[in-house]
Amino acid sequence: MENTYVFKIINNTLYIDKYNNTNNKKDLVFSLSYLQSNYNLVIAILNLGINKNKVNSCIISIKDNLPYIIKLINEFPTIEKITFSKNFIINNELFNTLNNNINVDKVECYKLDHRIKIKNNPYSLKYYTRNKYLRNKNISKILTALIVISTLVFIHSVYYEFKEVKQVNDSVNEAIDIRNDYTINISANNSSNNIGISNPNNSTNYSKVFEKLSEINSDTVGWITVNNTKIDYPVVKTTNNDYYLNHDFNKKQNSKGWIFMDSRNNSTSLDDNTIIYGHNIVSSGIMYADIVKLFSKSFYDNNDNNYISFNTKNNNMKWKIFSVYKTDDNTDYLKNNFKTNEDFNTFIKSLKKQSEIEFNTNIKVDDNTKIITLSTCQSNNSRYVVHAILEQ
Repeated sequence: MENTYVFKIINNTLYIDKYNNTNNKKDLVFSLSYLQSNYNLVIAILNLGINKNKVNSCIISIKDNLPYIIKLINEFPTIEKITFSKNFIINNELFNTLNNNINVDKVECYKLDHRIKIKNNPYSLKYYTRNKYLRNKNISKILTALIVISTLVFIHSVYYEFKEVKQVNDSVNEAIDIRNDYTINISANNSSNNIGISNPNNSTNYSKVFEKLSEINSDTVGWITVNNTKIDYPVVKTTNNDYYLNHDFNKKQNSKGWIFMDSRNNSTSLDDNTIIYGHNIVSSGIMYADIVKLFSKSFYDNNDNNYISFNTKNNNMKWKIFSVYKTDDNTDYLKNNFKTNEDFNTFIKSLKKQSEIEFNTNIKVDDNTKIITLSTCQSNNSRYVVHAILEQ
């Protein structure tokens, strides 16, 4: 049946295709000659189905007599979009026919004849407006995919961040519970030697604390507390300065890391300068995030805040802060031992000179003088540095 067309409506779409024997008996079939001689009747019949099913789009799969088919489609004002099937190549003739005759808002096609010069065509603006749906369709899919991927990555990163911070906090709480088990309240009258400890009325048996903590992590070498901050952690030490940048107290992989002593330091007798590192996790307020408080002069109005508690398996010690500053990424302040007291004294003077806050701390270097250094990142290329001297 040459030049015979089938019209069928599925959901809200009108399909126009060439007739073949496999078509459904319920489909409307018209020959071209019938369409031409009974135009108004065909329009009326199709309008019944189009209005009933609220048809708003049309898919065309025929290639012959397209100008007549397009004229037919213009009779149906509810149709907003025409889609040409994938086997179509829009040539120059059809391109101009669409631009001149069609009334729909959107035309979707899959390929244009390469000879069509869009930029020089007098109907290019009109065509582009109507073809915007087509060109934006793939862009929309790509953008949607990118948004979905970005959302999934964001959700994963938030979950991973939450998981790591929880991991750290769980380890901290477990360690603090152990410390509390070996902490007793003593009379304030007997606490004069505990100035700078978080609670001067408490006495902690750190020997027992470290014994228990070592069962969890044998790298435990001390405990550091900076008053009125969240810096209150067991300190670990291993054979290098990389491991605890991305492992927590339970030796689990964790980008938040842990507070650790420089691998060069002697954790038993302590060197001239004991260096304790940690990340500056501002987003979650853990590790050395609160170190920025030590850079405010008013912080030291509370006398207790002038002291840091750093205890080891062998000694409970208090350390008085004498220098705080920011520096570029250098190692000048990380020297751990000195040949003479004179060299050590020169080093301490240089640290005091760099301080952003002037501390009234008179330091006389002798064989028992020891300092600790807290070091963390401010940015990729700068560091927060805090120095404190052992009170003898």
